[in-house]
Amino acid sequence: MHSFKNWLTEETTYEGRTPHHVYHSESGHLIHVHLDKDEHGTHATFINKHLGDAVVKTVSWKPDAEHPSKHDLEKASAYEPEDDDEDLKEEFMTFRGMLSEKAPPKMKVEKPAKVKAEPKEAEHVEKNGNLSINAGGVLTELATHYHLNEHKHKVNGTHGSPEHQAEQKEIQDKINVIAKHKNANDTTKEQIQNRIYHGRAAAAGIIRDVRSMHGNKARIVNVGHTSKPGDISRFTRGQHNDTQENTADVAVEIKGSHKKGANSDDTHFHGWSLKSSKKSAEITAKNPAADMGGILDHSTRKMEADKVGKAALEKHVFKPLGIGGKTPAERGKILDQARAEHEAMGGEKNKSPMELKANEGGKKAIQAQNNELHDHLKHLTTLPKNEGHKMIGKMLIKHLMPDTDMPNSKVKVSGEKKEKIKAVVEPNSEHPIKKILSDPKTQYDVRKNAGGGAIHVGYVHPKTKEFVHLATYAAKPKSNASKAGTMGWNIKAAKFH
Repeated sequence: MHSFKNWLTEETTYEGRTPHHVYHSESGHLIHVHLDKDEHGTHATFINKHLGDAVVKTVSWKPDAEHPSKHDLEKASAYEPEDDDEDLKEEFMTFRGMLSEKAPPKMKVEKPAKVKAEPKEAEHVEKNGNLSINAGGVLTELATHYHLNEHKHKVNGTHGSPEHQAEQKEIQDKINVIAKHKNANDTTKEQIQNRIYHGRAAAAGIIRDVRSMHGNKARIVNVGHTSKPGDISRFTRGQHNDTQENTADVAVEIKGSHKKGANSDDTHFHGWSLKSSKKSAEITAKNPAADMGGILDHSTRKMEADKVGKAALEKHVFKPLGIGGKTPAERGKILDQARAEHEAMGGEKNKSPMELKANEGGKKAIQAQNNELHDHLKHLTTLPKNEGHKMIGKMLIKHLMPDTDMPNSKVKVSGEKKEKIKAVVEPNSEHPIKKILSDPKTQYDVRKNAGGGAIHVGYVHPKTKEFVHLATYAAKPKSNASKAGTMGWNIKAAKFH
């Protein structure tokens, strides 16, 4: 384990070190896990050997928290679990081949006030004293902002200044609005304290992430709460104007980076979206239409996924069911009637004979559209001057990378009790795959899953020449196959850790 003393005096390096743990992700990526200590506690850094030794995740915990098992470290994620399509999940699964540890700054949680709360506070605390989901998230954001402010003023020599005290009071007042809610009781106070601990853990993870990205000499000079529309533009003084795709809840301004400044005053802005829950909970992909807006069309071949998919639905679903030539609305009425009759006879929901037969035919239609994508991507890889490979890279950037202006990452804090709390930080807009996908020299390959139920897209490792999985594509009807008139794409990013 890398000691705090060594960490403080030199940039962290993993070359030549023996990993704490080595494993392969579900997508076959080789991961080395290294443990290090700093003033906030212990953290595990996940190095993806297939992505050029890139850091793909960091899990951290305080000295007063339990050491996670290797299994827990593997499964920890800053991304919310997706509602996976079961067929795609099955196809995907088959692809395998903060200063020293002193007590945190005290944040006084005031006793519940015996006054009638204003109507706008009604959503904060439920009648039994439990925090609402929204209040829990807001408290974590506020606590994270509070602890980041403590750090900012300490490293910049302004701790205890009027500015410092005013900033912290503003945050504390917002917390007390919830703490003094009319429904607040001892349970509320306990849950608020837990969220404050979550904020402390998130702030420590963010500080560590700043050092990882910008070097140990980098310092945070400004902190902002950026969860509402327009907050990012105000905080960054108009440098960044993001849409809803940038989900950053807190952001910082950084000076002293070893990177060239992104702003005219040589500073950088970076944001983090926060997720906090009592229990532990991927890159979220976009789901385009069949022809993907023509981004893959080339003068030598046009991708006909929409045409192929529609024809396959007609052949394998509509005609066998005797509903060929009917409109989606007409097919929907027939399906509703079949479902009602089936359930009236005690049949299981969504298991009517019509649906089951449509699902079987739908699998063949899905395979047909998948084949068209596979064949088209294969064709693109044969084009001269890497032209087709560049097109595939642009497709993957469009489908896998968030369209944001200000760089952002994700933080997930979990743990119902203080000793169980851990924070997970993962890259988002600047994920390591972005560099690979943006490189005009990157070579791609595509493979069918066994049975043709999905298409795996990856890149050819420049040194080992092995296939490195990046994403899985599978055609998916917009609704039940018996009434769907077209199919889009269900896309799932590979497991990078």
